[in-house]
Amino acid sequence: MAIPASRVLINDLENKEELYAVLQEELRKSGIKYRKEKSSKACNEKTKCKRIFKVPLHALELTDVMLASGGIVQIPLFVSNACQFILENVDMEGLFRKAGSTKRQQQIKAGLETGIPLGKTHHVIDVANIIKTFFRDLPEPLLPAGNVQEALIRCLLGGSDDKVDKLMMTCLLLPPITLNTLAYFMQFLQTVSKHAEKNRMTAENLAIILTPSIMPTTELVQQRFNSHVKVLQLLIENSQQIGLIPDAILYQLKDDGGGINVSTATNSVADKKKKKRRSGSLTRMFNGFKKMVSAIGSSENLDKTDEKCETDQTLVIGTPCLSKSAKKRKVAEGIAFSAKKKKEVTSLLPDNHDLLPCTPLVIK
Repeated sequence: MAIPASRVLINDLENKEELYAVLQEELRKSGIKYRKEKSSKACNEKTKCKRIFKVPLHALELTDVMLASGGIVQIPLFVSNACQFILENVDMEGLFRKAGSTKRQQQIKAGLETGIPLGKTHHVIDVANIIKTFFRDLPEPLLPAGNVQEALIRCLLGGSDDKVDKLMMTCLLLPPITLNTLAYFMQFLQTVSKHAEKNRMTAENLAIILTPSIMPTTELVQQRFNSHVKVLQLLIENSQQIGLIPDAILYQLKDDGGGINVSTATNSVADKKKKKRRSGSLTRMFNGFKKMVSAIGSSENLDKTDEKCETDQTLVIGTPCLSKSAKKRKVAEGIAFSAKKKKEVTSLLPDNHDLLPCTPLVIK
């Protein structure tokens, strides 16, 4: 299945805290409670031990691998080497199912911890069993009991597509080294299952055999074990999505030095728009002040003109006192005369030009 170009690998995010908050909120809406635990601090090269078995993942020697999405992640070197060795003989019938030789496996494990790499003299059935032992002997399982397992099982309660989405969101809350190893190993198992015609190992068969090593249960209840198998089978079948942020979550994040909730991003956009409106409103406010000042100035001129009209006795009563601002005023009330109406009114005026402008006209 091709990975959409828009999908983002969780490792590409610098600050994952906002992403974890959004994931937990989305899962909580579906009734899945997941309390994110603080991951163990990664050890530096000086504290890396040469042992391989019964050692925490973060204390092992790591190597870079490429996932199906094209992302580069770090996983334990032994897991990468063992998976590559098995893929060279992937058609072998009974991979992970047949027990092999316990004696040979003990010798291979001892050699690995002394620095002897896997070679052509080693049998693929033995190597497959050793990798099962590796995961089973981890101080903490890849999918540990308690908070993680309970959340994964509750993901099975939804529809087919909904189950996968919830599983992928829950896996994103795992520690980085655990998530990377899970993604790589599940993709490896999916490749093995594609050769089921020869090796007889379908995704379901692989899930049944590897569940005790990857997602062990302490309850001796068949229904509980079946739920664990179903979780692992879905992870194998949809392994290419592990570690990728779902589109629904991407919509709620804005990559600005880390994830940001969509509501926060919307608020920030709204704030920018408000600032833009504020700058426009300031301009309009200054223009308004200018109009107010000019209006005040014109009213003062009118007042002064009125005062002049009242004090100046030489003016004839009824003579209009016009100011420059008054001349510029537009007609606020009434409708201007048309040319025809103006001609009719003019014809009624007397021919005596000695009349004052305000002399009343009496029409007989």
